Amino acid sequence: MNARLSASVALLVALGFLGCEKKADPPPTPDKQPAAPQPGEPKPPVSPQPPPPTLSEEQVKARIEAIRKRGVTVELENREYAIKAVGEQATDTLLSELNGIKNIYALRLTNGPITNAGLKHLNSMTSLEVLWIKGCDKITYEGLDSIARLTRLRELDLSDSPANDQTVKVINQCQELTRLRVGGTKITDTGVQALMGQKLKALDLSVTAVTDAGLSKLSTLLSLNVLMLTGCNITDAGLLHLKECRKLEHLDVAETKVSKKGIEMLKKQFPMLTVRESE
Repeated sequence: MNARLSASVALLVALGFLGCEKKADPPPTPDKQPAAPQPGEPKPPVSPQPPPPTLSEEQVKARIEAIRKRGVTVELENREYAIKAVGEQATDTLLSELNGIKNIYALRLTNGPITNAGLKHLNSMTSLEVLWIKGCDKITYEGLDSIARLTRLRELDLSDSPANDQTVKVINQCQELTRLRVGGTKITDTGVQALMGQKLKALDLSVTAVTDAGLSKLSTLLSLNVLMLTGCNITDAGLLHLKECRKLEHLDVAETKVSKKGIEMLKKQFPMLTVRESE
């Protein structure tokens, strides 16, 4: 647990870790039904959601004030809101109250009892650029499908959530994403493959089932600057795949099978690379 916390702090310091609406498939013609999704493919988009309520400026202010009184952190910058809710503050009720407030650019939810029903309210928050759903254990991976509708997302944190390889395929539709944390999830090498070609600058895969085979897919992340692999089943052989990540500056391989020799070999390729390794 200390290693995970240290890894998160290191990443925040390194980059300041602080979208994408999937177009609906055309309706089937009367004599032709849409093909069923193949096993492992992302689910087709759900039916269009009802439009969020139209709120006046006074109604928005009233909702924000009510939320603040319950202890939720609300910041306003350039007429856009950043919302932070922790524990019992992060509820379906909160998400329902935020539904219809269009100028929310950051929503950070940590260790709360939100459910899939609450996550459906994300569909209306199309201005979101930063989204955290960390440690929320009452949701399932199906509930995370709403993320695909957030076309402006740049930072996504799903640490210690039920996210899996299917979730990554949904995330991959968010073409503006540059920072992704999925540490402590069920993501495997298959999920890493789904990230190929993304614009990611920072990626946290700590304490996942990612192996050397998964690292071979990271060579396509040419903008990658920070990579966290704490607790992953990787070796020196896996580090060889990172040589194509020419912008890499920060690497965390604590609690892995990577040796000092492997680290030194990689540093010859990247002299400015800083590495956190096992003690």
